[in-house]
Amino acid sequence: IATQSHDERWREKWERAVDHVYDLAGLVSPERMIAGIYSVVTNWKFDAMLVQNSLAAYSAIGPIRRDCPKIRVIDLVHATDHVWDILRVTASVAGQIDLRVAISETGLRRLREAGAPKDATRLIRNGIDLEQFTARPIRESQNPKTVLFAGRLAAVKRPTLLVDIAREWTKLRANYRLRFVVAGDGPESERLLESVRRAKLETMFSFLGMVDDIRPLLDESDIVVVPSRSEGIPLIVLEAFASQRPVVCSRVGAVDEAVDGATGVLIETGAGESRRFAVAIHSLLENPRQRDEMGKAGRRRVEELYDRSRCQAQYRELFETKSVESSSSWKQ
Repeated sequence: IATQSHDERWREKWERAVDHVYDLAGLVSPERMIAGIYSVVTNWKFDAMLVQNSLAAYSAIGPIRRDCPKIRVIDLVHATDHVWDILRVTASVAGQIDLRVAISETGLRRLREAGAPKDATRLIRNGIDLEQFTARPIRESQNPKTVLFAGRLAAVKRPTLLVDIAREWTKLRANYRLRFVVAGDGPESERLLESVRRAKLETMFSFLGMVDDIRPLLDESDIVVVPSRSEGIPLIVLEAFASQRPVVCSRVGAVDEAVDGATGVLIETGAGESRRFAVAIHSLLENPRQRDEMGKAGRRRVEELYDRSRCQAQYRELFETKSVESSSSWKQ
């Protein structure tokens, strides 16, 4: 059940995975969204309901539990910081959620600090298909060098910071050219394009829009950059690791569980961070051996902790568990 989609781009992928899709944003008005979710869930008499980042779905939990007392309610928590504090905004329904799943150790810790009983929480890390994302060596001879940004062009991802990073990089007087490849679209698209034009850096940027398959771009990249101001553990970080590419990433959310000195570079947020990003990118590009070692370490990290087959097995076990009564031991 989708509650926030605004176009048809994902529908084909959803339909390859499931038998029925309810794209409610196109079927009901916003003020009827909660009623729409309630109607689908109660009519189908689901065994389980998993909520992921949908305030309307959280709001529907109470009526659904009232009329479907045997349903098992689970939620999936990505965010770990206060930019999008999912724990605070869902506190009123926490006592009606049977199991809260976190994708990171940081998220799991926050759940328990918020009062979630240990037996009502679980860690299931995101998973990457290690057969689809294969390790490929970086082509050292390529020029210009390529820095890849892949994600929604939304304010929380801070795509316009790329312009500041590029401007700072030009001051470092490197002996090679640099190209920023931007894969994705969103509400910040026009602002980003205008920022690039104003800075007269058009020759340093390539804008690809929405990309269905990120793997060829990872293969062609030297470094992946993630300048977000809020994250859990971004999938693009794990995909970069699986492709044996180092990451330069803002130190936010739970990112430091995956990105460390062995697999990439963490950048402290705040004043001067665009300079710190530029210096880190420059340093890695000047040191191919370090990039290679980080790429291999990232691949090992994904194989050890973020293999999709392990993730899938954990979710299968999760949904095969029989329905239980709602936990009554949460702090209210």
